[in-house]
Amino acid sequence: MKSKLFVALAALALMAACKPSGLDLPRGKASAGLTAAVEQFVAESQKDTNWHLHSVMVLQHGKVLAEKWMGEGAPDKPHVMFSDS
Repeated sequence: MKSKLFVALAALALMAACKPSGLDLPRGKASAGLTAAVEQFVAESQKDTNWHLHSVMVLQHGKVLAEKWMGEGAPDKPHVMFSDS
């Protein structure tokens, strides 16, 4: 029971920390190939009912090159964030 409470509190703290700050991330120009790859990834992920993606963001050298919001996801909604490098 204590571990479930800890996980719930940690998730709430993370969500609170992810509130939009009003500052946009720097943007870069995505290649046509990257844009197509992101669209293909999103389309394929939506076919798999085990995945519940709300957003995908691709960064390079500190700049957002591509982002896609879907379902319940929106840039102004707090959400849990995972990274894969």
